[in-house]
Amino acid sequence: FIAGRKEGQEKTLSLDGKVISYYTYQDGALSGAARHWNDSGVLIFEANYKDGQQHGPFKKYYDNGKIKLDQSYVDGKLEGIKKSYDLEGNVTETKYEDGVRVL
Repeated sequence: FIAGRKEGQEKTLSLDGKVISYYTYQDGALSGAARHWNDSGVLIFEANYKDGQQHGPFKKYYDNGKIKLDQSYVDGKLEGIKKSYDLEGNVTETKYEDGVRVL
């Protein structure tokens, strides 16, 4: 904390000391990388933030590590191709512009 606001990296640890998640703050708002792992140590979430809003790549993974969701945000709004995957790797694509589904 700096002047009562979160600043830098906030980590959550498991009882055995493994990093479960980390989020980056600047001037009290999420800003930068965020990651989350399951109990087995597999990455299940990764995103980027700017001024408290999602900004940039956003990915979710199944507990086995396979990709589940791949999308991007610009200033908190979905932008571009959103890819959703089932467990077999089949993909469904949806296009967004300025947070609105267009395809």
